[in-house]
Amino acid sequence: MGGGMAFYAMAFLYTNILRTTLLFYMSPIWATFLAILILKEKITRWRWIAIAVGFSGLALILIDKGASDVTQGINRGDMFALLSGLFWGYGTVLVRKSTDIRALDLVPTQYFWAMVISSVVLLTTVGSAEFRVPDLNQWLDALPLITGFYVIITLPTIIICTRISQILSPGRACLLMMSEVLVAGISAPLIAGESITAVEWAAGLLIIGATLIEVYSPQTEKLP
Repeated sequence: MGGGMAFYAMAFLYTNILRTTLLFYMSPIWATFLAILILKEKITRWRWIAIAVGFSGLALILIDKGASDVTQGINRGDMFALLSGLFWGYGTVLVRKSTDIRALDLVPTQYFWAMVISSVVLLTTVGSAEFRVPDLNQWLDALPLITGFYVIITLPTIIICTRISQILSPGRACLLMMSEVLVAGISAPLIAGESITAVEWAAGLLIIGATLIEVYSPQTEKLP
């Protein structure tokens, strides 16, 4: 899950808010497949329907920008966002296996791996024309805001997500987090001034639809 946090944060540097959020929230798909392989979880047909709807949203977002070929619509930020969802999905499966460890005790490990992955990307990107390390004064100016945001929002959110992942099926835990897509769709144009295409809106509706299918469908899978 630490890797998911790292790639998710870095994705915002290269692509817009809604694309990052949408691609990250393909995590239920990866979590479901990994839960089948690792946890031997039994999946209902409603989960497969939700995954199919989610995949449709993924396909739409990747072919956006008027590209005739799927790969032409993918940039570095999109790849980071996809990796963030994959790492997060894998992390929820590992956390689901760690029910005997307190959620609060798992969080430092997540931040450790987030720092490792971020450092590797930082070291391989320094010196490129598109990247510049902030100087000390910029770090100090941003420190109060970053600290407050971390203490009030980020840390409690990570602890809650970790605890939820210990209780629920990995795929379901990821699906229920997808309300963030709606928040991103509303806040991106209002706060960041980003324009959202009709294709991105359609993709968002499909991914939110996948969430609603999961929420309102019968839950009969058996967890170990």
